Amino acid sequence: RSERPLVVRVRPPVEARAEMVGGPRVTGGRAEVRLTLRSWTASGSVGVRPAAPAGWSVSAPTEVSLRPNERKTVTVNLTAPDGAQSGAYEVAFDLATSDGPAGTVRLAFRLDSADALVHESYDSGVGSAAEERSDQGGWTVESAPGGVSGNALAITDSGGSHWGRVTLFGKRLSNGQPDPSFGGYDVAAYPFLDFHFRTEATRNCGISVTLNDGTRAVVMLTGPYLQQWGEATELPRAKFVPNGTWQRVVINLHEALKAALGEGQHIVRDIAIGDTRQFSSNQHHDLDKIQYFVDEFRILRTMPSGVPTIEDNDHELKPVASFVSSEPRERARAIAGAGEENAAAVAALLSDPAPLVRLNAALYFTRVQYPPSADTLRGQLLTEPDQDVGVAMVRALYNQVGDDARDTFKALVRQSRFYEDSAAEAARMLARSHVDEVIADITILYAKRSWLVRREAVRALAELGTENAQRAMMIFLQEVDPMVRLEVARNADVNIDPIDRRMEWGSVNDLSAVVQAYCYAALTRSDDPVMRSRGYAGLRSEMAEVRRIVAEMMGNDSRAEHVQHLEALLSDTNPFVRAAALKSLFKMPGQRSFEQLTVLMSEEYEVVLEPLLTYARDGRITLPRAMLERLSMHRNEPIRRMAKELVNR
Repeated sequence: RSERPLVVRVRPPVEARAEMVGGPRVTGGRAEVRLTLRSWTASGSVGVRPAAPAGWSVSAPTEVSLRPNERKTVTVNLTAPDGAQSGAYEVAFDLATSDGPAGTVRLAFRLDSADALVHESYDSGVGSAAEERSDQGGWTVESAPGGVSGNALAITDSGGSHWGRVTLFGKRLSNGQPDPSFGGYDVAAYPFLDFHFRTEATRNCGISVTLNDGTRAVVMLTGPYLQQWGEATELPRAKFVPNGTWQRVVINLHEALKAALGEGQHIVRDIAIGDTRQFSSNQHHDLDKIQYFVDEFRILRTMPSGVPTIEDNDHELKPVASFVSSEPRERARAIAGAGEENAAAVAALLSDPAPLVRLNAALYFTRVQYPPSADTLRGQLLTEPDQDVGVAMVRALYNQVGDDARDTFKALVRQSRFYEDSAAEAARMLARSHVDEVIADITILYAKRSWLVRREAVRALAELGTENAQRAMMIFLQEVDPMVRLEVARNADVNIDPIDRRMEWGSVNDLSAVVQAYCYAALTRSDDPVMRSRGYAGLRSEMAEVRRIVAEMMGNDSRAEHVQHLEALLSDTNPFVRAAALKSLFKMPGQRSFEQLTVLMSEEYEVVLEPLLTYARDGRITLPRAMLERLSMHRNEPIRRMAKELVNR
């Protein structure tokens, strides 16, 4: 014999659920309850009999008609009696059908009628700030001495992007998301936020208010209002001066929300303080960490008395520029607006601890001559840890003393650093001397880690412009990175021995087809017909990209010897090769006639036709009418338009 358990699910005739709008809290003496009913039996009416606390009034329908499996939500208004005390209450709804009682649904809630909905003194803890938020970032809180009376809530941001916030009112689940069972409050019943605040920071910081429907509103305390993608509504700024002293801030949140969002009930579910951005992405990062202090946070029913008036001109929103400010951005801003008469003050900031200030100071001396700054630049440049500042200082030093900075630049290229951009810039400055003496200093960059820096060494040798510099450049053909070898081929002067032979070797043996192409192109620049013919061999390569590159680069060397080779390439099977040959052909000396281009009579590719029609429009060549009439019906609209313009001339 076998036995199997039989599971029977017994459903009540009516399934019911009650929830209070805005959460289980009554603050304005009146609340709206949504009663949801669902019938599992035949059609009929469900009787509803509310049972409220003594003295409370309930406005609810006595009967609700339901069809089988229908769900219906009705609104019940719950009103507290005058003088009701704060505390926990419960309302019940007894349900009945024609068959008899159908169950009872109960809803527990809290009534708040005191003058203060919340009063956090932070003397024995951090209160609601202990609720860990999903948007808290790296911000931390603690109860610290030095408050208005006793301890205060000390908030430290995470530095970096400075994104995050901490809770002043609200409740969070273990995953940091808002707790749906936490009751918000009607801002019309408790309109005022009252707290003491202290900070010296002028960055973005504000009160972020989240309503029951998810709407966010922000009251700025310090710094400019910042937001991403417009998720929040900015309310009027609070009166506060970030001068490091305790100041009492009172905000009429009800009036601010009513003015910004319109009339109606606004239920606040969450209040946080901190960065006003909803997300942290693509933001400027720095190493600063900022502290804020909050004390005696209250949510009040009536306007508090004895609140001093704060004269706040929002100076932190206005650009402040000062060479002696304690704020790095203000020092940097002063340099940005400095004239030649401020050169001495700017020179003193070349060794400023803030990279932004040093960068602006170095950039200042790239445009202003002030000889006394040279000694400071020499000393700072060799120890500068920031690569961007280092590059600017190299340019600034060269602007001050020119080739007299050669010894400093030679020392710089010999330094071993993780970031090597300043060494590359120093090599470029050395190249401006156009003397062979600096070749050894530039070729030292061959041992640098970054291929970008090694490529800059090739460019510096090319800019040096001497025969020995060209020969030294061939060292970089041993380079493992093809981008560096490509730069050698682009800058090679094949009329210098043995550059031509090295390019000939690279055109055949280089591991990169692109580098091979540039080696072929270099050979076409030779004054020796034999070497040129070996460069033209690249036009017969099996790889279309090699043929295209050689044809394109020939356009940078206008000489009559190229013409016949470019004309032959107009019949290439690849349209991009034909287009490159056509463009280079029109850069050659002499006039072009269509007799040289008859192979293009039946051309269909836009990449070839567009430059051809452009040359015809500019009067550099005359195209047969038959060809233009054919192209006036081309598949490509711009080609049709250009052809019709030429036909109608």
